[in-house]
Amino acid sequence: MSQSIDILTSTGVPPYDVYVCDITYTFCYVVATGVTLPYQFFAPPPLDNVSQLIVKLIDSTGCVFFEPFQCPTPTPTPSPTCFANQYQIWVGGPCTFNLLDCSSGITGTYTTTSGGTYNVCSSLPPVSVGYCPYGPVIFLGPCPTLTPTPTVTPTLTPTPSITSTVTPTVTITPTVTPTVTTTKTPTPTPTITPTITKTPTPTPSVTTTVTPTSTPTITPTVTNTNTPTPTITSTITPTPTPSPTSTAVSGSTCDPIYRNYDSNAFFLYDFTANTSSDITLSLSATTSQGYVAEYINNLWVLNTDQSSTITEYTTTKSPFSATYVRDITIPLSPEFNIQGLAARSTTELQTIFYNTGTTSWQYYNLIITGATAVTQNFFTLTGSLTGATVIRQLLTTTTGKSIIMGTNGSDTIIQQYPHSSGGTLEVQIILSGTPNYYGIIEENFNLYLLNDASEVYSIQLTSPYTVSLYQTSSGGFGTTSQEYFCHTVNFS
Repeated sequence: MSQSIDILTSTGVPPYDVYVCDITYTFCYVVATGVTLPYQFFAPPPLDNVSQLIVKLIDSTGCVFFEPFQCPTPTPTPSPTCFANQYQIWVGGPCTFNLLDCSSGITGTYTTTSGGTYNVCSSLPPVSVGYCPYGPVIFLGPCPTLTPTPTVTPTLTPTPSITSTVTPTVTITPTVTPTVTTTKTPTPTPTITPTITKTPTPTPSVTTTVTPTSTPTITPTVTNTNTPTPTITSTITPTPTPSPTSTAVSGSTCDPIYRNYDSNAFFLYDFTANTSSDITLSLSATTSQGYVAEYINNLWVLNTDQSSTITEYTTTKSPFSATYVRDITIPLSPEFNIQGLAARSTTELQTIFYNTGTTSWQYYNLIITGATAVTQNFFTLTGSLTGATVIRQLLTTTTGKSIIMGTNGSDTIIQQYPHSSGGTLEVQIILSGTPNYYGIIEENFNLYLLNDASEVYSIQLTSPYTVSLYQTSSGGFGTTSQEYFCHTVNFS
């Protein structure tokens, strides 16, 4: 029986997102979001029968709190039955996951072809094979019960109807007597599809009625009905959320695009191989700051020639190509200097305006459903960025944060805000006397800073945010962009 857990108080700032994790902190499951304390819940499967677990809270500022939990009345022995559970995973692109049994044995794999939300069946939470951008694994409950159909084989014919092998002349053996009751008989022929899907088409489940006056044959009054609990394969057919399909077929969709510091040429950076490849996206000198934003197969370039426009392209990454789509007008007066660009969807961009009238940096959300953007002033930058001379990068994360990096001429300043109207400063990092950092990228759930001296530095996600040289590349890094779905962590 599941254990009841009470969370009475926390030193964080409400509301909270509540998770439970196994004692090794390998797997975590979402219990509830946006709750206040005190809060009571029951540990979800597969942690409902364990004696120890970890309760994790994330408060409204993004801070994470952990508390080991010892169940007061642990179940002496777990149930010997291994159940298939349904999990929801969000991915930012092509990924492969191992599906596991209750002993962490691999029972199969599942591969996604594009970004979206997928539901899969696995006794334990599915585990990615290698690195891929994916979000939290959410427990949805037990998988629908599998109907025991011994005739299901990998070579079943893919037809949803009864084939000619079932004919009205099939006879009942002499052992059938007038006292036979109505039963659901498995169809003895291979007529079930390899993956039985939940569709309005009636399943090939036959309900045969034998009456005392019936002839010893199965009559044409066979009734095909939608079975209340349809047969489902061990892997749930994924239902990705509607989103543009990524066509990058080699390398990683998370490979960042950067402008070479010494030219207007743009490159694709392979972090693991530590190599760069020219993507032949050359912009004019008037766009030399090179602010670029990506969202799957879409790319936007901010024109910095005071024309207040953003050019939109559709792209593929392997091999790289960009096709012009349109120009989007930003309806702001010339007193606004626009710097930085990020994307959260195909219709929502973010940028930062310097208002020369109020001498302040202002964070704007842009809705680009039409030829002219709809501007939404979210908040004004505070802290040390109020005196910034240049904003070098803006990025938004799947955790709901906006990270901004700029310079005041001598220091690099990194700030983090919640991505919402009226956002308040959460984290500020000042890197004094450091190289000229131009980009922030994420790799394997870690953040890295790129500078104009072709160096890559790692930066800790928690205070004191230590920076250390990770590797040296070739070609100076200028302004940098990375796919939105690849930003899954933030500072705390």
